[in-house]
Parts: sequence; structure tokens; C-alpha cells
Amino acid sequence: MKISFTFAWLMSTSLATCSLAACSLLPASEKPEPTLVLPPVSAVGANTLGFEVDGRAWTTYGQSCFGLFGNGCKDNTLYASSYRFPGGGRRQLSVSTSLDTDQHHEFFELELDSLGGPGAYAAGRARTLPLGAPSLYGPTLTDVNKRTDYVGGTRNAVQVILTRVDTVQRIVAGTFEGRLEQLAAPGQYVTLRRGRFDVKY
Repeated sequence: MKISFTFAWLMSTSLATCSLAACSLLPASEKPEPTLVLPPVSAVGANTLGFEVDGRAWTTYGQSCFGLFGNGCKDNTLYASSYRFPGGGRRQLSVSTSLDTDQHHEFFELELDSLGGPGAYAAGRARTLPLGAPSLYGPTLTDVNKRTDYVGGTRNAVQVILTRVDTVQRIVAGTFEGRLEQLAAPGQYVTLRRGRFDVKY
């Protein structure tokens, strides 16, 4: 049986790629997870975020890929923004990032609706937008594999301690911990501990 040169080249390239990437035929659930280390607590605009969720370390990691062959892959990055609503409203803060491993594909977002200065905040209080649309500001952890969202609500607001709010250098830093409730199954929680973030928006 004759094998075309193109087919042979594709096979050899795929095998070489697998070797370089240390890929495995094991199911994703059986592959070893990377050892993640939380970033240090800081307040210098390092653009870092991390926490423990039910004892598992969580921080920005891996790549998000799009397209049939993953040709749209890019490294996961932390994003931060701050803004005011029209009419002299309070300043908002939004911080988001992703974690992607063989076993976990997750997205985390932390939003604060009253960024006034250093101090204690309860992230998860319901509020109403200027046009009357209800909204819930706080942390959200999305588990893409399970198609599940965990949110901070009015009954289980995550406690955030802001240690630096610098609108000149555009740096916000702080720590947080608390519980998030499964959106589709009230009464089911995950626990966040040792949370920290240090962002430049």
C-alpha cells in the first residue's frame, strides 16, 4: 500500500508536535494538573490575581483557543477597567481573567460598584442601573466544562479589602474571600480563600 508524501509528512509533524508538547492519550481527567502558585500580595500595579477555590489554587494560566484546529489560541491575560456612570455616579471596577488546563476551563470576574477608596467592601449586592435594569455586582466564577456559574449574592457577599486605590497611577489592589453560590442550584456553594489582586487599569 502506497502512502502519499503529504500524508506521511502530516503524520510525522503531528507526532513531533505531540512529543514536544508532551501530549498524552490519557483522558483529560487522568492527566496531571500543573502546580499553580498564587501571586504574592502586592500593590504596585503588577496585574495579578489569584485565590483558592475549595482549596485549589486559581490564577491566570494557559491559553484560550478558538477555531476547529485551535489556530486562534492566545495566552490568557488579566484585564482591568474602571469607569463612572454618567451623571457623576460612583466609580466602578472590573477585573477578569481565565484559567485553562486539561481538566479546568474557567473564567473569573470581580466587579465592584462603589470604588471610593481603601477599606472594606461587600461584593455581591444587587443594584439598579440608571435605566432601571437590575444588575448584580460582585465576583463570578464560570466553569465552562460544567456550564455552571457561581456568583456572589446579597446573602453571601464576598468581603473585599481594598489596600490601594490610586486614581492618578490608576492602580487598585486588595484581598478578598467568601462564598459563591451556584446560580442554577441555590444552596450549592464554593468557597474562595486567600484572594488577592493588584491591577493597573
